Amino acid sequence: MSNVVTHLPLRLFGLPGCGVSRLQRAWQSSLPNALQDVPFSAIHATSAAEPGFNLLVLDARSMPQLPRDQWLLAVLNTLLSQADAVLLNFLEAASLEQQLYWKNHLRGSAQPLLMSVQQAIPERLPALLTQAQGRAFPQITLSAPLQEWEFELPKVNLEQLMMVLDNAKSALGAKLLRAKGVLHTQEYSNLVMLEGSPYRWDCFAAQSDEVDIWQNRLWVQGIELDKGWFEAMLPACLS
Repeated sequence: MSNVVTHLPLRLFGLPGCGVSRLQRAWQSSLPNALQDVPFSAIHATSAAEPGFNLLVLDARSMPQLPRDQWLLAVLNTLLSQADAVLLNFLEAASLEQQLYWKNHLRGSAQPLLMSVQQAIPERLPALLTQAQGRAFPQITLSAPLQEWEFELPKVNLEQLMMVLDNAKSALGAKLLRAKGVLHTQEYSNLVMLEGSPYRWDCFAAQSDEVDIWQNRLWVQGIELDKGWFEAMLPACLS
């Protein structure tokens, strides 16, 4: 796509792990000096008086599990109220069932629905940017403050760790939003990068830049989490 010229700042925001950073890197050369991302970790303390186009990014690869994730839909509805348009991201990895779920979920909203495959700029976005009036980005209030903790995990049984994290959501009702770590595991000889977002867990071979930051550490972010529960359960995953 040729360079897009617009004077209206484009603000990307969404739940942790929705791909805002990837979109920013992919779009930067086509949207020079007009691209801003609002990290979820700072969304409650961020505001911008300058008019802009607020684009809510959703990860289309996963669906919420109800009733467990009802609280997440409430957070999404809060974000949606500040959006000028909604983008379904990672569409190339989303099943037809997942795509249909999000389209149906958003059917009643007034915002235009855009789609991105491999972080490509949606065809309709340039026109929306030139036609939009723009508005400020207000502070968004969450039900409780965000919490962030780190735990040292020298070597783990990965299967056991995944069971503990899943149990935190399903049995304890933990409102986990994000998790990251580079781990030595009993199952694999190579270091494993664990990434958790609101609806999914992903494990893959760790890259060198990730090792320097995350090795032997598990970082979790969420709302109304019980730190003592994690401190009691995570040692059972050590091998």
